Amino acid sequence: MKNQLQRKPSIPVFEARAHGSNDRLVSQSGLELNGYDKADLAQQLVSLARRIDNGEIMSTTAMRQHGLKLATAAEKQADIRARNQQVIAAYHNSPDAGSSFQEIGAAIAGELSLTAMRDGFMRNVLALQPVEQGGFPRHRVRQKNIMAAVASGPSMLDVQFVRDPYIMPPEFYVKANVRIEERDLAQGATDLIDNKMDEGREAMMVQEDRTWKQAVDRLVGVANNSVVLAGGLTPNNLGVLREQVNRWNLPVVRIAAANDILNDITGTNFGSWFDPVSQLEVVMSGTIGKIIGIELTTDAYREPNLRVFTRGDIYVLSSPEFHGGYTTRGDMQSNPVDSYPDGVPARGWFIYELISMAVHNPRSFVKGTRA
Repeated sequence: MKNQLQRKPSIPVFEARAHGSNDRLVSQSGLELNGYDKADLAQQLVSLARRIDNGEIMSTTAMRQHGLKLATAAEKQADIRARNQQVIAAYHNSPDAGSSFQEIGAAIAGELSLTAMRDGFMRNVLALQPVEQGGFPRHRVRQKNIMAAVASGPSMLDVQFVRDPYIMPPEFYVKANVRIEERDLAQGATDLIDNKMDEGREAMMVQEDRTWKQAVDRLVGVANNSVVLAGGLTPNNLGVLREQVNRWNLPVVRIAAANDILNDITGTNFGSWFDPVSQLEVVMSGTIGKIIGIELTTDAYREPNLRVFTRGDIYVLSSPEFHGGYTTRGDMQSNPVDSYPDGVPARGWFIYELISMAVHNPRSFVKGTRA
């Protein structure tokens, strides 16, 4: 019996039609979403997220992999075939590979680093702290005599009382083991690089974001209480959330939320108070506009396995320098790995990074939950 839930292949956003119209969703230049006015553009943003969710349109990361550029279906298939041939040749150490297996791994690690910088919540809500070669991470703390959540590993956290102007969190590895099996080659995987990139994002960027989310969740109630938002996010509810951060004389600069927040930004809740973004590159990174001058970011445009928020989650955040910090030792690194000696017919890459991470200030955020 055929699987009635089988989805059609996703299409790039450039090929999609606008919600409720035969007009193109994206402008001829490929740079902006089309919308007659702010209200219509907001509806297109909501529709785009829903169509990504049901697999009709490619997600953020799939679009990144295809270069966020206009291309015909034939051009996309030719590009996938060329990349697959390059990977297969490098896998088998063919002199016609064009680039070695090690170089392909380095390119994947570099792209994962760019994706995390561009789309990752952790790297955008925490301040990057300087760290020198041969030195130890040292995060500046803007407010002393306060609780901090310090990561000691992926999803491993310690809560400590901060008395000094600096804390020295431990460094830890975020790691991914990416493998291509002989079976993948034999069965003709649609896009070998895209599949492995998706695995790498889930292991690296998503792990960074989940560790940050767990850190703030551990500090809920220390300074600001969690708020249940009856009726979802409304101007009144946003005012309640914002006041919890403002009362500590901290600015509110960002809302980070699950995809169901899109149900609140259209209709009569905010009206002209919501200023939607039309630039495609910005939207696909998750930033969809501003509400009363506060930037709104969501994971709605990621694949479901790359999302970090639970439905109903809304975080109102101060600026990174007041919220927390992280360090890195440069881009993510990759090392070719051969699994044949372990009885697995596969080759791939061990990808890793060395980072530190801490949320220094429980006053710098408040968590809301849509009722």
